[in-house]
Amino acid sequence: MKTLFSIFVIGLVGPGIVALVLIGTGWMGWQIFFEELRLRKERFEQHQADSTQIMEQEPHAAAWAKSVEFYRTILSGDPYTEIGNQLRRAEEDSYGRVLRTSYRREGNGRSVGTILAGQSGDILEMGFRARFLDMQDVFARLEFTRPHLLLEQLKIEKFPMGAAGGSQGNLKFDVRYLAFSKEEKP
Repeated sequence: MKTLFSIFVIGLVGPGIVALVLIGTGWMGWQIFFEELRLRKERFEQHQADSTQIMEQEPHAAAWAKSVEFYRTILSGDPYTEIGNQLRRAEEDSYGRVLRTSYRREGNGRSVGTILAGQSGDILEMGFRARFLDMQDVFARLEFTRPHLLLEQLKIEKFPMGAAGGSQGNLKFDVRYLAFSKEEKP
């Protein structure tokens, strides 16, 4: 009877336990495999859907390519020089009678706008003498062609009549702009 018990334990129970462990491990392996297969199929189907949407949107993106390139060139240039050139053209268009630039310089310090937006930018300070409607036209053109400008400060004072170049209706404009710039990646 002792021999029968040892044969039973060694011959049937031991291999049965090993077989159950192997079957359980194999079953868990298959479950992991099928779960991974299901996830990969879902990712592939999502990739195909995204690719289809991209292909559908490509013709529309081509229409916006000019605008995107325009904004890239605006942000890549030196804002001080570009805005200065544009204001010089406006001054030439007005033949110096309507618009006269008093000063134009780069501002010092950081702007509240750059701190709040978390983006880099330059401060531009400018002064002008002009009539209100003419200056309004110049500002509208400037902000339309340079959408990355943010007006931070506008101070308007009446230009003294007795001062040199003072004429009826001229005002003195002190303007402070924040020009957002493209962030440089290190």
